[in-house]
Amino acid sequence: SVSGTADGSASNVTINTTGAVTASGAIGTDIGTLTITNSGGATFSGAVSAATVTLTNTTGTIGLNGGLTATTLNTAAQAYNVSIVGSSNSVTNAVTFSNTGTLTLGNGGDTIAFTGGVTATAPSGVTINGTVSAAGAAVITLGDSNTAVSVTGDSTVGGASTGQITFGAITISDGKTLTVGAGASTPISMTSVSGVASSSASNLTINTAGALTVSGAIGTDIGTLTITNSGGTTFSGAVSATTVTLTNTTGTIAFNGALTATTLNTAA
Repeated sequence: SVSGTADGSASNVTINTTGAVTASGAIGTDIGTLTITNSGGATFSGAVSAATVTLTNTTGTIGLNGGLTATTLNTAAQAYNVSIVGSSNSVTNAVTFSNTGTLTLGNGGDTIAFTGGVTATAPSGVTINGTVSAAGAAVITLGDSNTAVSVTGDSTVGGASTGQITFGAITISDGKTLTVGAGASTPISMTSVSGVASSSASNLTINTAGALTVSGAIGTDIGTLTITNSGGTTFSGAVSATTVTLTNTTGTIAFNGALTATTLNTAA
């Protein structure tokens, strides 16, 4: 463990090695800046709490496994992976993941609150397994045309923010459900959503008072597509699901590509 003294000026920690780094205990108590200048892989098993966390470079993965609390999180355009899988995580600034390795957010029931929003389009892939949220009018951008998103467990992306949520192509693992939006007036833009053509079907739920646009296809082993609420929904591509449930919306739910469903449910 590493700690400062809870009075006066904050203390700082810098790691600069080509060897592996393991920290079994907590990093915290009046830590100003934690900097990973370089490492041969860094694993933090305990909670990490610092005003600023700067991840400059590493070979392999920087794993924040015990929870991250930071006012500012900085990354760099280097080929390392970042994994944030503690049960409770909070970052205040608008975070941009510039690393070109992978990004993992959660490994089962974890919460990752990016108060100022989050952008992850540089990583080679984004994996979600938990709840990713933002506040205020902060945006959430996960993936783009070059960065796919994998949902490996029941997950929610949204929160109280009314800022735009934007996704790259999404693949949801067997038997898992992705919920996008948490009821706020959050506009959502998605490309395509698919399951995995093997065993249990995957599910997609939309819950926003903002507008939803989906430019690509929804399909490949999707069990249930649910529109709990929206401020208008437009599916430009084909939609294929065993069950499509349209609970509520303001305006129109438009299927402008082909719709294929075993069961279509609507509400009064």
